[in-house]
Amino acid sequence: MALFLTPPLTSPSRCIVKKIIKNSQPLVTSRTAVRSISIEKLRAIVIEAAEQCGRLSVPEVFDLNEDLESCLRAARATAGAAVFACDERPGCTNRLDQALARAATDGLHAAAFVVGPEGGFDPSEFEALRVHAELVSLGPNVLRAETAAMSALAVMHCRL
Repeated sequence: MALFLTPPLTSPSRCIVKKIIKNSQPLVTSRTAVRSISIEKLRAIVIEAAEQCGRLSVPEVFDLNEDLESCLRAARATAGAAVFACDERPGCTNRLDQALARAATDGLHAAAFVVGPEGGFDPSEFEALRVHAELVSLGPNVLRAETAAMSALAVMHCRL
């Protein structure tokens, strides 16, 4: 299982990155709210958090402004083919719990999740996500990025 999450706008983003690092890989999109954190600084936080929690591998930090395709290929490789991208737009009716239930009946035991920034992915990012991931909804409410990440992980743990 892997979770790809953009750093949220909240000031304790360092704390949030450290809390979820056990199960996530940070990424930066065109709408990532936190612009004061450089990719290098985020990588340093990831290394520190991985060391602190005893993680044997250090997650890669993906900069989607440079290469969304690489992030999605890494997500697919991590999950073994199932990549779900959380879509907060009202038109998305494919619920994550139902998508995971379908995947589980097909023998899937792992998944990767991509959670966008506050404000959502931009249209070009959604186009790439449509090609490389299954767009899913976490429900009718728009969630903060860190809440969406934790919700996706909770649903995954219940379904897989």
